[in-house]
Amino acid sequence: MPAKPARPRGITMLAVLHTIGGVLLVLILPLAIRRAPQAADALGIAPPLVVLSLGVLAALALASAAGMWLGTAWGWWWTAAYYCYAVLRGLSALLVLPALAAAGAPSADLARAALKHGGRILISVLLLLYLFRPHVEGYFGVRAYPVRSRLLKLAGWMAMLLAAGWLLARAAG
Repeated sequence: MPAKPARPRGITMLAVLHTIGGVLLVLILPLAIRRAPQAADALGIAPPLVVLSLGVLAALALASAAGMWLGTAWGWWWTAAYYCYAVLRGLSALLVLPALAAAGAPSADLARAALKHGGRILISVLLLLYLFRPHVEGYFGVRAYPVRSRLLKLAGWMAMLLAAGWLLARAAG
């Protein structure tokens, strides 16, 4: 059996960052539960979705951190899902901006929000592309799975996540 490739430095850094981020999200969940009604009003979504979104993000961060550290195939999948989810969150935030503009939000705040969320989308896309680099795929042992099938599977997961969010929003509103 061939030796497992060494963990790429980028994956080590991402695993550490995911661990820190996941732990911080878990620590703020109690505060998020108390403040969900105010946050939901500001964002225009149901309070349970605020908490659920943070919980999903925390779980994805911690699961992907462990998988990245261990170099498992499931670690690649969780990490890819994390960045796909980050792109969806950023797009969702951008889609809310016209409604905020119509409600009279200052244009400087809207421009800052557009730059912030656009930047986050760009970073998440670049990190997702990094996961498809040959040495990274080799570390996780996913090179045997065609890129197209992995992309389709990720797209399917994100479609299910969007559908679940839509159903929860309809049920809460």
